[in-house]
Amino acid sequence: MLPKVPRSVTLPGGYHITVTRLNRNKANDEMGSEVYAQWDVDDHSILLRSERAGQNQREDFVHEMEHAFIDWKDWFLGKSEHYEG
Repeated sequence: MLPKVPRSVTLPGGYHITVTRLNRNKANDEMGSEVYAQWDVDDHSILLRSERAGQNQREDFVHEMEHAFIDWKDWFLGKSEHYEG
């Protein structure tokens, strides 16, 4: 069995990422109707469409984690405008 998409992830250094599943109406309001998922570097959050279940939602999550990891790397190295240290 494949793992479920977590509700949150904490990377080294305490870089906490919140994962939120949005219903269709809320997702359309937050991301637009053509977007499956979104990474927000300002509040360290990933938004996912709840109607995209199973493998699609896992793929969306992994894609957004790739963006998050790039931003975490810059934050961890002190090269980010979002650095809070």
